Amino acid sequence: MSMLFFPMADNRLVRMTLVPELWLEATFADHPLPAGAALQVHDLSQHSKRPLFRSPGAPDISHERTLRSELAFASRQWLLATISPPPNAGAAHTRLWLAGGGLSLLAAFLSFWLCRRQQGLQEALQGRDVALGLSAQQLDNAQVEKPFCGRRLMTANSAVGTWWSWPAESLRNWMNRAGSASFRHR
Repeated sequence: MSMLFFPMADNRLVRMTLVPELWLEATFADHPLPAGAALQVHDLSQHSKRPLFRSPGAPDISHERTLRSELAFASRQWLLATISPPPNAGAAHTRLWLAGGGLSLLAAFLSFWLCRRQQGLQEALQGRDVALGLSAQQLDNAQVEKPFCGRRLMTANSAVGTWWSWPAESLRNWMNRAGSASFRHR
């Protein structure tokens, strides 16, 4: 039982005694809650886990959407636990899920396509690097072989002689001295 005191005129108080359970039931019977909403009222001064009032169909107050408020009224501490109704899962909710799923699929496809494109570009770049390496190796080989081949030709010329570099007149004289008539009339 709870006692409420109301001030009156000429400094007098009116005391009202009530049973909280009956008063809460009468109060909330006149004001129904929306569908899916719930309310529980606990008297913190009683140290009881049993609520003084629980709206019909109310889940346990440990629900994740529970809002707990402490209220001091009629010389007592009250705990009001309210649970909001679940969001409306109508056509907009379905469209939102479809749009989110569609965007996720688009992002996944775009990521896959970009990864494949990057992989192809990397393979092409590696192929060009290999071709560039081969060309550089061929150029290095040619630069190394050029002086070597030049020295070999100079060595071969000095060993054999330079008969091809003689002037044409000297070559004709040499052929005449050799007495080779077959060279003249051929």
